Amino acid sequence: MFCRTMILAGMDTTANTIGRLILLLAEHQDVQDKLREEIIAAVEAEGVGDTLDFDKIMELPYLEAVVRETLRM
Repeated sequence: MFCRTMILAGMDTTANTIGRLILLLAEHQDVQDKLREEIIAAVEAEGVGDTLDFDKIMELPYLEAVVRETLRM
C-alpha cells in the first residue's frame, strides 16, 4: 500500500507541474514563442523526422531555464 501511494503522489506532482508549466506558457506568449523557436530549430538541425532524442532535448538551454523557473515557482 505504501509504494502505491508514493507512485500516485508522484504522478499527481508531475501532472500539477506540467499543468502549471502550460498555464505559465499561455500567460507569457513571448516565452512560449522563444521556446517554440528553440525546439523547432533543434528538430530541423538534429531531429529524425519530427522527433528529438532525449540527449538532444537535454541540450536545449532555454527549455531547461523554463522548466527550472517553473519548478522554482
